[in-house]
Amino acid sequence: MIMSILGFKEAYNTSVLIRIHDAPVLEVRVPTVPGMALMKIISWNERYPERPKDAEDLLFLMDHYASAGNEDRLYEQDVRFMEEEGFDIVLAGIRLLGHDIAAMAIGMTRELVTAILSGELDGDDDRHRLIRDMVGSAFTARERFDEIREKLERLRLGFVEGLKGDEN
Repeated sequence: MIMSILGFKEAYNTSVLIRIHDAPVLEVRVPTVPGMALMKIISWNERYPERPKDAEDLLFLMDHYASAGNEDRLYEQDVRFMEEEGFDIVLAGIRLLGHDIAAMAIGMTRELVTAILSGELDGDDDRHRLIRDMVGSAFTARERFDEIREKLERLRLGFVEGLKGDEN
């Protein structure tokens, strides 16, 4: 199997060092949520259709980003996301996640994530492989499709905003 390493450098550079044991000292690097989300996007794309679990994991990270220690950011320093999303903390959190992914992504990784999100969201419903993998085989697939599409749009919006903010 051949696998690219796009996103790994960014995930490593933004990872946190966690001490597992004191004597002897054992520390491991753990990716941040944006780092994990970045790797999930790329992994899903590279291994489609074999990796629907990556899409499900990405949706989980999106849905829980606000509650993963980001509430204060959303109510204080990044309150515009809350205001613009009608104080829907989940959607605001997803935009913040997109913004945070953009802040860590560099070069070809930025280009690839932009292409993946645009490719999945632009065009007709037949193209939305990522959304379909996120929906799974739910009984209310059409309703879930629309809901997840909206969430993925927020991720892309935050990502694009993060890229533009980096240009200033």
